[in-house]
Amino acid sequence: MALPSQTFWLDLYVQAGPLPVGVIVGSMMGGMIGWRKTTARFPADPYVLVPLYLLLQTLFYVHVGEEVLTHFNRGIAAISEHPWSDTEFDYLITFIGPMVWVFAAYSLWKGRPFGNFILWFMIVGMILGEPTHVLIFPVARMIKEGVGYEYFSGMYTALFPMIPALLALVVIVKEHKKRNRS
Repeated sequence: MALPSQTFWLDLYVQAGPLPVGVIVGSMMGGMIGWRKTTARFPADPYVLVPLYLLLQTLFYVHVGEEVLTHFNRGIAAISEHPWSDTEFDYLITFIGPMVWVFAAYSLWKGRPFGNFILWFMIVGMILGEPTHVLIFPVARMIKEGVGYEYFSGMYTALFPMIPALLALVVIVKEHKKRNRS
């Protein structure tokens, strides 16, 4: 029997193709490294990081709203040649995703490993993954379709979640360095 996470990744790969899965898996691997080196043993301070995480999530869902309104799934489908329906996109990104993110906020507040890992996943994803809307996806479309550099779904709001992600990164790294010195 497949675990829910295995089903999610398989569904995402079948629906969207390797490009979005690569961005997400890269964020997860980067998040795993950051988490293992810092907050895996000593959880993040929830009084500082839960508000940053919730701000990050708020800005991320403004971004997801732009993606829904401008049919990100169709843009990815055009460059990856994997049809991704509006229903499938909405189910995975606007229904399943928020359940994980909300549970992660609770888990982070309680100092649990899951919440600390998801915090790191989101930090890496927002810092390295979201710029793909500005740097990778439009260029992939330029190459595939022979058009100029132009708007790609999610481009206008993709960088907003980077701000709290960068702040959270600074807080975690400072705390980690302080703990190592003492």
